[in-house]
Amino acid sequence: MRLSLCLAVTAGAALLAGAAQAKPEYAQKENKNCAYCHINPAGGGPRNPRGIYYQMHNYSFEGYDEEKVMGAKPKKTGPPAFKSAWTLPVKENTTRIFVADVTGDKTPRLLTLSSDHNLAVHRVGENGVEVEATIALGDKSKQIAVGHFAKGKPAVIVVPGAIHYRDGDRYAKKEAPDVSDITGQVRFADGEECFFFFAGGVPDVWSVDLSAEKPITFGRELVPPDQGAGLYSYLSVHLAPEFMSALGLPEQAQKAGFAAGFDPRADKNLYALLTWQDNDGPAIIVADISALALGGGGDVKPIWRSPKLAGKVVDVALGTDPKGSKQTGVFVLMETADGKGRQVEFFALD
Repeated sequence: MRLSLCLAVTAGAALLAGAAQAKPEYAQKENKNCAYCHINPAGGGPRNPRGIYYQMHNYSFEGYDEEKVMGAKPKKTGPPAFKSAWTLPVKENTTRIFVADVTGDKTPRLLTLSSDHNLAVHRVGENGVEVEATIALGDKSKQIAVGHFAKGKPAVIVVPGAIHYRDGDRYAKKEAPDVSDITGQVRFADGEECFFFFAGGVPDVWSVDLSAEKPITFGRELVPPDQGAGLYSYLSVHLAPEFMSALGLPEQAQKAGFAAGFDPRADKNLYALLTWQDNDGPAIIVADISALALGGGGDVKPIWRSPKLAGKVVDVALGTDPKGSKQTGVFVLMETADGKGRQVEFFALD
């Protein structure tokens, strides 16, 4: 029976002639299929850079570096893990953080909300942060969502009763009386984003149409997080600790009032992201998505746990590194070790 698997490695004469033929014995040796080394995997033929490397290195992948040869890192699979990439100080009265492209220039900004209801938009560089703008949100700013809720537009900022968005070189405001409460936001796997209010029943879900007189439109229906694999990229909620308890989350995960389901590797596998406080100190953890099953209340076993954090967790956000590394990951707002200040630590997906 003719083997269909093949590597794009041929004898030296065939390489010079430019008419390589598949060698089934190499497929067996390396346990790779045709597409790994052939430009035309169906029938052998010319090799891609992997196949050329293999032939030029005596039919061996010894010393092979995927990024150097193919120009890209191989995509990791399996449960997610994160590593600390940077830490920076923020104002001591910071209560919430977001990371989003609110300007439309494809560069994420770090947004910090302070207890005086002002939202600061920061450009983050290697030498620290620069405040580009400050937006007064009003006394309902604790309930806030930031995302691409208006299709085709930069990320917008939504609080009960109002939408703030970039308009030219300034931030404009539209009244949104239809929204009185916000508890979370969601990004679907196809990129659509919505915000919602959840009080224990069916969530009210909204999108934004900035061209309409009444900019709030109905969003897509949600399913419980533990049923959202393949549907959600992420879904996060901010709820009072007593509500977190009523939903069945263990006491260690309740204090910050944050919980999320997310698909960090975009492989249709959803995990729970939780803040955690136990005898080993404050941390963030990744757990099985079943931890977010409504009324679950089961034993949560971390798949990944951060090192002990500097201080109590105040807020968590998901996004892409605003320093420009293009790494995605988790941003943690926490108290400093002395409890007097605040800082943000970025954990990049490993």
